[in-house]
Amino acid sequence: MSTTTAKASAYSPPTPYQATWLSVLSQDLVMTDKIPVDSTTSGSAVAVFRNKTSGGRAGNEQTEALVIANLEGAGGAAARLCHVKRDYSTDAGWRLETLFKDRIVNAVTAGTAYAGTTASEVHGIFQDETGLHAIGLSAADGAAWSQPQQITTLKLHGLKSCYTPSGALVVYGSTDQGDLFTAVQQVLGGPFTGNVCVLDGALLSGKYCLTFTDTATWTLAVNENGKPALYIGELGEKEYSSKGLADGFQGTLSDICLGFWNGAQNTLSYLFIDTSNKLHIWSTNSAASGPISQQIEGSTITVAAGHISSTDGTVHLYGVDDKQTLWAVHQDIDNPWDDNGYPNWSPCLPLDTGVAALASDFTPADAPALFALDAADYSLRLHSQDAVTGMWNSGTVHQAGEKSYEVVRFRTELTLRDANGVGVSNHPVSLQPAEGSSSAELWCGGAVHQVTSTKAAALSTDAAGKLTIATLATSGLAAPELHLTADGLTAPLRLQPAAHLHDYFAGKGTLHPTNPHGELPVFDADGTALAQASIGGQPLAPGVQGNGNLAKTAAGAIRQTALSAGQTGSVVQGVSQASQEQQPIAGYAADFSNPEEPSFILFHSAEELEAHQQQRKAALQAEGLGSIWGDIGKWAGDVWEAVKNGVAKLSNFVVDAAKKIASVTLKIGDVIAHDVQLAIHGLEQAGHFIAGVFQAIAADIGKLIDWLKALFDFGAIWRTKKAFEEGILSIPPYVKQVLKLGQKAADGFFAKQISRVDSSFEQMKAKYAGVSFSGLAGWQPVGQPPDSKHRLVGKATAADFTDNTHHNWLHDKVSSYTPSSSGIAPSQEVQSPWEAFVSNMEASGKDFLGALEILKDSLGDVIKNPASIGEMALPAFLGFVQKMVDAVLHLTDAIIDGLIELGDIVMDAMTAFLSHELHLGPINTLWSWIADAAGYPDDDKLTVAAMMSLLVAFPTTVIYKLIEGTSAEPFPDGRFPKAGSSAKWMAEAGHPLLSDMPRGAKIASAVVQILVVIPVMYGDAKGPDCPWWVSSLSIVMSGISWGLSNGLPDLDAMDWTIAAVVGVKLASLAYVFYFVIQSSTSVVATFLKNNTYDIGQIGLSLYGLGRLILNVYNSIAYPTSGYRILANILLPLPCLFAVYNMNTIRKEPLAPVFIGAVEAIDFVGYVAGGACLLVDAIEAPRALTT
Repeated sequence: MSTTTAKASAYSPPTPYQATWLSVLSQDLVMTDKIPVDSTTSGSAVAVFRNKTSGGRAGNEQTEALVIANLEGAGGAAARLCHVKRDYSTDAGWRLETLFKDRIVNAVTAGTAYAGTTASEVHGIFQDETGLHAIGLSAADGAAWSQPQQITTLKLHGLKSCYTPSGALVVYGSTDQGDLFTAVQQVLGGPFTGNVCVLDGALLSGKYCLTFTDTATWTLAVNENGKPALYIGELGEKEYSSKGLADGFQGTLSDICLGFWNGAQNTLSYLFIDTSNKLHIWSTNSAASGPISQQIEGSTITVAAGHISSTDGTVHLYGVDDKQTLWAVHQDIDNPWDDNGYPNWSPCLPLDTGVAALASDFTPADAPALFALDAADYSLRLHSQDAVTGMWNSGTVHQAGEKSYEVVRFRTELTLRDANGVGVSNHPVSLQPAEGSSSAELWCGGAVHQVTSTKAAALSTDAAGKLTIATLATSGLAAPELHLTADGLTAPLRLQPAAHLHDYFAGKGTLHPTNPHGELPVFDADGTALAQASIGGQPLAPGVQGNGNLAKTAAGAIRQTALSAGQTGSVVQGVSQASQEQQPIAGYAADFSNPEEPSFILFHSAEELEAHQQQRKAALQAEGLGSIWGDIGKWAGDVWEAVKNGVAKLSNFVVDAAKKIASVTLKIGDVIAHDVQLAIHGLEQAGHFIAGVFQAIAADIGKLIDWLKALFDFGAIWRTKKAFEEGILSIPPYVKQVLKLGQKAADGFFAKQISRVDSSFEQMKAKYAGVSFSGLAGWQPVGQPPDSKHRLVGKATAADFTDNTHHNWLHDKVSSYTPSSSGIAPSQEVQSPWEAFVSNMEASGKDFLGALEILKDSLGDVIKNPASIGEMALPAFLGFVQKMVDAVLHLTDAIIDGLIELGDIVMDAMTAFLSHELHLGPINTLWSWIADAAGYPDDDKLTVAAMMSLLVAFPTTVIYKLIEGTSAEPFPDGRFPKAGSSAKWMAEAGHPLLSDMPRGAKIASAVVQILVVIPVMYGDAKGPDCPWWVSSLSIVMSGISWGLSNGLPDLDAMDWTIAAVVGVKLASLAYVFYFVIQSSTSVVATFLKNNTYDIGQIGLSLYGLGRLILNVYNSIAYPTSGYRILANILLPLPCLFAVYNMNTIRKEPLAPVFIGAVEAIDFVGYVAGGACLLVDAIEAPRALTT
């Protein structure tokens, strides 16, 4: 996968371009690891700051941290100081960089001095056994830290930092004697200078917080015997100025979490926590009559962190309670201060669970970013809020690593095609969230890209015109809508990664038909699918077990929300639960407050909706329930996060479908919040709303994601891989055996067949008189994307073979991580016979090249406009090819001896190549993980043959299941099918085109034959620069397809004089020619002279023409099914046109025309031809296929 603009192909794609995309929520794998923060440190273990050169990008200000991490070393685990920094070249976008490996650190703090100015500096302050040290972060690269400068040798406790109103960073803590230690830079860029202010042991309690009211004056709040004492002093002074109590606080003080000063209001505030863990915000203002203490209802806070909005200066507090729930307390954005200059606060609102500790940077920013520690294992998490939508994104911070870590991601594959239907190679595209959508971190090609609605990622398609992106499902069912723009597209393309989930919840069909345990059934309105859903042997939604009415209510709410979310305009369609028919609705309502009497109602008119809303409001007023909780609607992003995570339960709601407004009653702990207004603008909010309905019936969001994700049947895939590997390793020796047969075809054997071949062509032209290519069954129109609507066979469409995000999973991984070189030295023994073969080709092939030139002129319209091939009459095309029969057969006679000599040596080299063990770093890690997941942990040796076989096995197995059913697999015993008697059987049947291979093998052969279009088109786009593994893949796929179709029969024992056996042997020789030429030019002879690639293309054209000629002959001599005849005509076309992709032609002015034609014919030949082969395999009589 290329994510930067690559060297352009000589092909200039015609416009307008067309783009298609497909997304899937899928199990996935990343090369990462968690960050294990030290839970035993005596001081702070996480220190947060803003890095304005994050990821090495100037102006990219992001939140990062210094942490004390438990890292394994020679002496075991030790607490090391590390930088958690952005690294966009990694799978997760983060890297854990160990600093000063010889130091054991027990406390750290950090901050940005003079944040928001050009003079800003990031400093880290840490303590080890030798004292306190300061380090500075380079502003140039945002990664390098200065060497530690010692501030003091004193041992400090409770190390913290704060800021003066002017932005200076002040570090403070307690000495062993309980006195206040502070350190500050005396001059910008200078060292930190320490000072001890004697407090007579006041800080021995360990509960204190320092705040500055001007550049030098500080106020220190201290817990003294359960009372908040206030000390006032000056920086650099040895004694404090004054002391008093924080009047107005009621209760017994337990801790002091945070302090902040607002200069505009002259207000000083502290967060006090009493012994009941109740949060109090104490404030004082010199202009007011006295301080006040406001108790914030709704939570029991034990630790807290803060955020200051850079937009309006309001303060936002975040805390963790004794149940490890994360809460938010906001200063009111509409009326942040009262008339006395005291802050106004909204109610406390829960956000998430499972949080043990919290840290943030208290410098102004546009949105909060909170580092948290997971309650389960103390690993680092990040909770960040989008500055535009207010929606939260939360999850584990994954560092770059070599371990395989399973995650769930939305994987979206885009294919960009030109007007000819050819993939637009290496084309720059721009991708960003749509206006009103949240920011996102997009994985693409092994790197991470941060995007917002105003900041796009510059990416590019790969050589096949594809672009695969992935986003972690850290926001549950929600994923932002993305817009893609590119030159050649007439309008931006909308990508909605979560749309397929909404389609499923709307009841539009099943989901994931190839999952190992079967597809998810239609999400019905009666709630049957919901009630029967299970994960890990346990019900997904325990709340609906034995309660059909609740299941039906929840299913109705989920279906209607999913259906409405994608609709715009004043008329919204709903689905009647009675008739299951779509009809216009005005809104809907659901009530879960009493699980024994749930209800779901559709409103078919605005009057019905209005009447229900008025009745609801009247009931609230009658009960006196118009509370302050209405304010939480101002914090819709927080509410959505709470609903998604189940810490705010949906009790009942009514939705205005046209206005996209939900009036919700929430249950937050033991408190009921009524009439909360939430906007459901699009799929993001709808995803959270649906998650909230699941939470209301006790369905855990994590288990819901696991239930919805697409899974791989790794066991079946691995058994297919084992079969393919066995088959491909059998081909080189088989080729050597077949080559010996060529000696029996000497003395002008091929030229003697000219009259028979001509006769066959005449009969074939007569058979298809008046028929054009577009009239052929299974025809795939050139210039259009593959058909994704009509099933070809089973549940598989033509698009499933080329545009299926799920089965392209491994291909995307290999494309992202495989190095440009295989590290395999080429075979030196090939050079001499190859050069002899080339000389013979050049001397004997003049007539053939002349015939190719005539063919090029004959097909001029098709070459200039590949889409016109559909209009070409089939007899006319066959007539053009017929004119080349003499040249093809004479040239074959001339080169057969050289081919035999070359092939024998090349196949020995090919055997060594296929058996070579690969060491590809992340690919080896991925390989071992898949082997273990498949149940074959000991089969973990990564060779070229094994890697290529698995690359083919993934899509083959997935598509096979689409065709034959979820429980089916092509090779349940993991063995390549044998057909040792097939040649004899065919001879006795008098038919060289039939084989006794099993039905499953024939289906798999046809599937692989279609799939080969992917590496072939990729290779044709790249030409001589095609990556080694792509060249290898196309050869291996062709070998597998041939072997599965024909069974590699033992031809030595067959009588050369039997006509049917001659047909079989000639077909075998044709394939052998292809395999030898491709192996020589693409794999084992990369060092050969410059015309190697061009000679290879000429050889492929010779093979294509020869195969077509042979197929026409056999189709007439031995009648077969119509689909197989069509396959016999279409499949040779890509090789026939290979000559027009020669390096010499790629350098000519008309190169774009020729390369475009080659790519279009690749698609026609392999997709349409392979489709015919597939239908033939499905419809063939069982007696011939089993």
